[in-house]
Amino acid sequence: MVEKPAIQSVELEGNKKIDETDIREVLDVRAFTVLNDSEVRDNIVAIRELYLEKGYYLANVVPIIAPVGNDQVTLTFDITENKKVIVQRVEITGNEHVPSSKITRFMQTKEGGIAPWLTSSGTFRADVLETDTYIIRQVFLEEGFVDVIVETPQVYLSPDKRYIFVSINVKEGEQYKIGEVNVAGDFVPDQGLTQEALMQIVNGRKVFDIQSEQWRNATGAKPPILSIPSKGAALVKGETFKLTTLP
Repeated sequence: MVEKPAIQSVELEGNKKIDETDIREVLDVRAFTVLNDSEVRDNIVAIRELYLEKGYYLANVVPIIAPVGNDQVTLTFDITENKKVIVQRVEITGNEHVPSSKITRFMQTKEGGIAPWLTSSGTFRADVLETDTYIIRQVFLEEGFVDVIVETPQVYLSPDKRYIFVSINVKEGEQYKIGEVNVAGDFVPDQGLTQEALMQIVNGRKVFDIQSEQWRNATGAKPPILSIPSKGAALVKGETFKLTTLP
């Protein structure tokens, strides 16, 4: 039985776009441990996934194992970064009531514009696309689609490996309207926490204005000569439910 050599050092080569410190954070193979082929493969995957997150969809990693004597080797991860892949098109499907333009307006994943190679415009990043699924859900919540389901994005690489096509399917579900609105609970009238005050908040009146009026009523102070009441979000029966309307 041949014993496996020990790793004298772990080196990185070819990484110009991502700092060595960031790459080493995803590595778990260490110097002065026994060389393990399975661990080497796992670390190659970890490096590639890091590059995928940064938009380098075509990054390649090759392990180089060089004997240095005394049953020891140097393990080098040779990285070929290649160019970033550009988002050619972002397609939203299943959206029957919310236009795609309204959805993509808030997404961080953008289609590449003019000369995307010279800027960061349209750069594909897997972590950003994942965040976009939550953003899309928020857009539909603001349109009353409380049960919306945003499916996992489908990503396609062009045959020349220069462009990415992104497709995201949504299932809108039912659009909800606001019904009867009431407040209930343990009210504390001596602190101004009354059912009437809470209903004013529900109807869009600002808490500061309510408290100011309660203070004037309690002290007999006169209202200001010039007062411009502010209006907040209101829950109005029959209107489309919006998440940000909640007080």
